[in-house]
Parts: sequence; C-alpha cells; structure tokens
Amino acid sequence: LITKRGGNQYHGTAYWYKRHEMWNANNYFNNALNVPKPLYRYNTLGGTLGGPVPRIPKVNADGQKLFFFYSVDYTKLHNVQPIRRYTMPTALERAGDFSQTRTPSGALVVVNDPQTGRPFPNNQIPANRIDPRGVALLDVFPLPNTVGNPDYNYIMQEPSIPHPRLQHIFRGDVRPTIKDSISVKYQTWYAHSVGFGVADGALLSPWGPIRTRYDFEVTQAKVDYTRVLNSTTIFEFSFGMFHSYEDGPPENDSELLKIQRVNYPGLLGLPQFAPNNNPLGVIPKATFGSLQSSAN
Repeated sequence: LITKRGGNQYHGTAYWYKRHEMWNANNYFNNALNVPKPLYRYNTLGGTLGGPVPRIPKVNADGQKLFFFYSVDYTKLHNVQPIRRYTMPTALERAGDFSQTRTPSGALVVVNDPQTGRPFPNNQIPANRIDPRGVALLDVFPLPNTVGNPDYNYIMQEPSIPHPRLQHIFRGDVRPTIKDSISVKYQTWYAHSVGFGVADGALLSPWGPIRTRYDFEVTQAKVDYTRVLNSTTIFEFSFGMFHSYEDGPPENDSELLKIQRVNYPGLLGLPQFAPNNNPLGVIPKATFGSLQSSAN
C-alpha cells in the first residue's frame, strides 16, 4: 500500500456516512416471530489534511522541503445479529423425564437403559441413575422460552453489538536535496466489540452462556529513504515495523463466573487431564451430535 504524501499546498477532505434502522423495513423473519426491528447503525466520519510544514528558517524556509499528510477514519456501527433458534433441555428432561420429548415429526425419542438395552419405564430415568455432572452441564443452558414449534423451543436475537473502529495515518516527508527524499509513516487501527456473537464467538456459542470481548489493535511504522544516483539508477532503503494484538476474554469477572466450576457444584469433582492448564476453573467444553433435528 502506497500512501500519498503532502504537497506544497494545503488540501483536505472531510466526510460523514450514516445508516439507520429508521430507513429500514423489518425483515421477514422478525415479522413472522413478532420480534422488533434490530438496531442498524453505521456512522463513518473521517478526513484528510496534507501540505507543507509551516516555514521554519534554515529547515523549511521556502516550504519545499518538509511536508505532512494525515488521515483519520472512525466508524461507529452496531452489528445486527440474526434471530437464532435452538432446542434447549426442558425442565422435565433435566429431571430425567423424557416422556414428552419428541422428534420434529412427532415420534417419541426413546431413552434406553444402558444396563439392559431396553427403554426406561415411561421413558423416565430414575433419580438414582442420573449423574449429577450431566445435570450440571444441562443447567448451563437456558430454559425454553417458546412453545408450539417442533423444530425449536428457544429463540433469541441479541441486541446489535457496538463495534467501533478507528484508524489514524500520519506521514511526514523531508526533501533535504533535490536528489534525496525521506518519508516516515505511522499508522494505528483498532476495533472493539462486546457480546455473545462477537468475532471470537466460535470459542463459545452465540446463545451464551457469557458475553465476551473482542479486541483487535494494530500499530505499524515505516521509514523510506530514496536517493537518485543518476538518470538510470535509484537507491531505495525501507525499514518497517508491524505489531498486532488480538484478545477475546469474558467481558468482566461477573461473566467469567458463569462458566466457572465454582458456579456449578455438580462439576467441582469432575476430573481433568491437565488441571494446571485450567487455573480459572472453567467448565469443560461440550459438543452434542446425533440429535434428532440437527447435528449441532
């Protein structure tokens, strides 16, 4: 990427772009589920300014040796989140009662006793056969909040996630002689967001159980020196530095507590292969396959 340098006259630009949900219709799925229109907001502000550094005796007396260029771009936006549909464990299922658990087609989901290979009576697991660690894992999930659809029993639409982004670019140029040119460029960029569905959401689930932060920051700098040796030869030297920082922790200690074993007594005794790698006492990651309606 080549960044323009300032010239011997002052020039600049300024801009503002705006989007807002007041100009949008609600989408089909929100209307079908009677869910209000989500926030949809983009505000992008920015500008540039470039030109000669004010005349300084013996340094830039004629205004032809020292130039600058600056650019800023700031975007305030709210990332719209989709409506999500899930099948969560019901209160009966958490108690071992699967007598009402059916596939989307209406067939009973039969729960077999692993000791006999035959179905449990009334499709109910006796209380003395239920592993408290399994119940503790089920309690991580929220309870259903909707009825009447065989494909799901829980819907949510997280409020639109604030996701500001800011970029600064500064460049300075020095022309000590007609054959020599030195330029220095410095640039910073960051993006931050907090929510269930942020960029690192693959580490958890977009329904929760905790809100996480996603912080992404970049700093870079570059120095260029160019010397015209003759009509056919140019010498050029460049040196640059690039540093990026990316992090995705829980939003705060209260959110972290929601995935710590101390909050789930049934999991406190769950063995670990390498407990030293889990100093915060986070609950194990769990995946569920072979479900009746979805592999997820």
